[in-house]
Amino acid sequence: FGLVPFVSNSTTILAHGALPVAGHQLSSTNVESGALAGTIAFSKPIREHMNLALEAEGQEYWFREIGVSPYHGMEMINNYVARSYDGLAFTSGYFVAEGDAQSRVDLAIFSYAENGRAAFDSITPDGPVTTDGTYPFVLNATTLEVVAYGASPDMVGTTYDSIRDTAKRPFDTVLADMERDGYTWVLHTATNPITGKEQLKQSWLQDRDGYIFGAGYYVIDVGARDTVSYFILVYEHAPHLLKVSSGSGWLGFVVDPLTGLTYPDNDASAPWESITAEVPADEILHILEEEPGMWVEYRAVNPLNGAEEDVRVWLSLYDGHVFGSGFYESGWRPSP
Repeated sequence: FGLVPFVSNSTTILAHGALPVAGHQLSSTNVESGALAGTIAFSKPIREHMNLALEAEGQEYWFREIGVSPYHGMEMINNYVARSYDGLAFTSGYFVAEGDAQSRVDLAIFSYAENGRAAFDSITPDGPVTTDGTYPFVLNATTLEVVAYGASPDMVGTTYDSIRDTAKRPFDTVLADMERDGYTWVLHTATNPITGKEQLKQSWLQDRDGYIFGAGYYVIDVGARDTVSYFILVYEHAPHLLKVSSGSGWLGFVVDPLTGLTYPDNDASAPWESITAEVPADEILHILEEEPGMWVEYRAVNPLNGAEEDVRVWLSLYDGHVFGSGFYESGWRPSP
């Protein structure tokens, strides 16, 4: 994790901070075949991004694309910044969800540095907050007792045992990494406040004065939201490449909310009827005209197992279309 820089000219990668790809050609198509971030479809060819950065002549050129997290394999949005110098583009990027989590931890630590333990009261709300967003928490590093929790005061005084349920390595290793470096990432289970269900959560942890300051994101939810953002990016820059499909317990769609027909296939395969049975279409459109997106849950038969399950989808409105992505309930559950 962290920022990984790379240097290129208009056609070739000259240096990379994480991969042995010096000399690889930048793709001139929208499909990047492994040199930077796995096999994905960019909304613009990476070579076009680098040419735009070089044309900026010393100014920062920001762009967004999709990438695959090396830790949990979920596709997430990356923010990149490139700057030209001496005919070269110097570029680095970060996963937006991870940057948000790290920033929340930084803010919590800054508050603690200024106000001491009184900061814990400002982190903890007066009542439960209905959010699946990123919020900070603070634990006693020895006992894992919660001393502050950004989503609910009811968690204070409890033991945050779920952070022990690491999906990648034993918790003793997590603690050893924090003792050595002062910080680490951990993939664990946690109850999503808005769904009440256990989900995988990726949290950034920092050790300070015998406390663990943390914040994280629910992996499956970020995957749904960022998939929608990616659909919109491709629709905006390369609509002919937009391929929206469903499978492996998840679904994606773009739909005309007035007709219920999909884009670009113009058929009725989107679950729009099931969604609007839960929330009327005019209410959805009213919310999406004011907000960047919304969650809707409905019941449907999962084609993978034939069982009726809850489905949770994230919706956003762009250019008169509703873009959606989500997961069947069996996909929410942490892997054993």
